[in-house]
Parts: sequence; C-alpha cells; structure tokens
Amino acid sequence: MGSTNKTEYLGLSGWVHSDTPKMIDFATDNEIVDSVLGEHINDSKIHLSEEDRALLGGSITSILMAGNGSTSRTVTLSSAPKMVQIFLKNAPPASWNSEKSCMVVNSAFVLQKGVSTGGASLTDKSLVLTNSSAPSNGIMYNLNEEYGQYVIICYS
Repeated sequence: MGSTNKTEYLGLSGWVHSDTPKMIDFATDNEIVDSVLGEHINDSKIHLSEEDRALLGGSITSILMAGNGSTSRTVTLSSAPKMVQIFLKNAPPASWNSEKSCMVVNSAFVLQKGVSTGGASLTDKSLVLTNSSAPSNGIMYNLNEEYGQYVIICYS
C-alpha cells in the first residue's frame, strides 16, 4: 500500500503510522526526486556555465580623467584589463562637426588583442588616447580634449 498522504510539490510519499510502505514506494519517490533535480541541474537557462563564470569573475575598475589637450596621451592603468571603454561625459559617443565636415568620436572600446573602435590602443597596462587636431578620413578623435571629463572603465 502506498502512503495515505503525498507532498504538495513533488507528490512524494507522506506516510502516516498506519501505512505499510513497500520497496516500490521508495523507488518511485527516488525516481521523482532524481527526475526533478536532474532537470533543474541541467537547465542552462538558470545556471551559469564555467565559461560564463569565467567571464563574470573579473573585476571592473573606473577612472575619472580630465583631458590635457595633447594629441596623444598615455594613461598607465593599475593592472592589464581585457577591455577598456572610454567616453567623454555629457557628450554623445560621436557627433557631426559641420564646420570641419567630419565625425567627432567622443568614445572608444579597445581590447588587449589590438582590436579598437579607433582613437585608442591598449598594450598591457598602457592605454594610449588620441586627440585629433584635424580630421583624417572624415574622423576626428576627441579622447583627450583639454579640460574634458572622461570616464575610463577597465574590465579585467
């Protein structure tokens, strides 16, 4: 005879003193538990993979910097990040300068592997920022404007 009562969520046996359980009752409960836990453990939508954990395991550091107006500026970082994001506060990522007929770029993404959206480069702990004085190929980089307030976010 199975149990008189069943649990609310999984329907497992909730025996009372007068029940006389059989081996199959325990086996059935074990199959239910194994099935429900197995589905939960293997649900990749609610659990992070080892690859996901590695991506999230790094640190994020932010730096506030005032530009000095030089055409090239090297910022020495405290560690070698995997990626850096730079942007000028209170400015769009890019804007059009109708006077010089060019795009003014106020932001950049750069990776250690030499990949960049332009205007910046990253080698180990050295971040090099460009501030163009004239357009080149219709673009001026504005990553070190004198007195410009920049946010630099480093992802390790």
